[in-house]
Amino acid sequence: MNSKSIQNGLVHRTWLKILIVVILITGIFFRFTNLDRKVYSFDESITSLRISGYTWTEMVQQDFQGKTISVADLQRKYQHINPEKSWLDTVKGLATEEPQLPPLYFILARFWAQLFGPQAATVRSLSAWISLLVFPSIYWLCWELFRSKSAGWMAVTIAAVSPFHVLYAQEARPYMMFAVFVLLSNAILLRAIALQKSPAAFKSASKLSKAVWFIYAIVLSLGLYSSLLFFLVIFAHGIYVILTKKWRFSQTLIAYLLASAAAIIIFFPWILVLINNSPKIEATVGLPRISLSWMSSLKPLILITCRMFIDTHWAGGIINLGASNIATDLIRLIVSCSTSKLH
Repeated sequence: MNSKSIQNGLVHRTWLKILIVVILITGIFFRFTNLDRKVYSFDESITSLRISGYTWTEMVQQDFQGKTISVADLQRKYQHINPEKSWLDTVKGLATEEPQLPPLYFILARFWAQLFGPQAATVRSLSAWISLLVFPSIYWLCWELFRSKSAGWMAVTIAAVSPFHVLYAQEARPYMMFAVFVLLSNAILLRAIALQKSPAAFKSASKLSKAVWFIYAIVLSLGLYSSLLFFLVIFAHGIYVILTKKWRFSQTLIAYLLASAAAIIIFFPWILVLINNSPKIEATVGLPRISLSWMSSLKPLILITCRMFIDTHWAGGIINLGASNIATDLIRLIVSCSTSKLH
């Protein structure tokens, strides 16, 4: 009886491993399929503009002066690499026109386009490749949290086929880079804290702990250069360290403060850019001062909530029933209501 139950357990585990592999392969396939068919959004076209080295101001001054210009000419000039401009022009364009967007992703995207071409599918493929780093990152984080392989593989499979992750893995924007650095920074922080709990007699553990804190500072720096929202991640880490150490001024807190300070110092050049161009940030991302009705405010929330489960956007979504369609609105409402009931 025992041998039979053991054999059944082995069979179940084997099938479970096969299922995980199939789901993982499916998730990877979803990330790289139809990259050239989805509508290239406005934000993605701005990414290509940054990659080209031109600024929005230059484009308006040169080609929006009442002359007729074809779409092909615009694409050839502003959606391709300009050999006369370098990655420094990409940084300059962001600093002067969109300082709220740190330059790391856009610099990497420019070099990617130089190597593989500026086509929409190629530029999007960078995000798809970066999104694959989510899998080892989330597995490592789950291991640090639960010391469980099962929890890690469960998280990997969920991330692999999550419509939210697949959707943003196919956009030529820095969302996936931000997600990877969030997961990595959390995992590294937990590893550093665990190493500091090791007995002081283990010199190797002490040296390794210092190395991990150093890596943590580097990841924080890269995270800040990928998104300003990473400041919230650093702040949350601080709260976690303070609470876990019960408000005591410990070595862990000192190490965290030093790593965070180092990251902010490395990010300081872009902080100066933000300060010098703060009016541009307000003009670019400032909320419109208009009053919306209750229903008008609710509709974007429903759309965003639905997008986490199924893409119903009229410009290339999985379910495309038009820009304004009762069936589309009904699908979004059902998904949103179902989600609220689950919570």
